[in-house]
This record gives sequence, structure tokens and C-alpha cells, in this order.
Amino acid sequence: MILFFNTFLSYLVLVLISLIIIVTAIICGKKLRDAKDNKDAQEAENAENAESAENAENAENAKNAENAKNAENADESTNEAVKDVKKDAESDDKKEEN
Repeated sequence: MILFFNTFLSYLVLVLISLIIIVTAIICGKKLRDAKDNKDAQEAENAENAESAENAENAENAKNAENAKNAENADESTNEAVKDVKKDAESDDKKEEN
């Protein structure tokens, strides 16, 4: 009978040690996985922010280019309007002379 309890206790100790090792491995694996997921999420967020900043910069550059183009067109329109006014003034002067 003592031999049976001895064997039973030795297997019980082996099972308990195995369980402790298994639980420890699961906990460590979960912590490592969570740390990796957090790191990946942070890298993705940083990449998204960088991409967003780049897109904003590109949009701002496009807007500046469009504004410059509009300013050039406005300058041309203003120059044409000034020329028209000068022509009208010259033609009025010629009419007054006649």
C-alpha cells in the first residue's frame, strides 16, 4: 500500500510540475504576443501619421501651386484689363482731338 502512495505522489508531483511549466509558458507567450502587437500597432500608427503628414504636405504644395497659377492668371487678366483701359483712353483722346 505504501508503494502505491509513493508512486501516486511521485506522478502527482510530476503532473504539478508540468502544469506549472505549461501555465508559465502560456503567460509568458501571452505577454510577449501583446508586446509585439502593441509595437506593430504603434509602428502602423507612426507610418499612418507619416503618410498623412506627407499627404498633407503634398496637398499643401498642390494648393500653393494652384494659388501661384491663379495669381499668374490674375496678373495676366489685370494686364489685359489695363491695356484695354489704355486703349479706351487713347481712343477717347483721339475722338476728342477729332
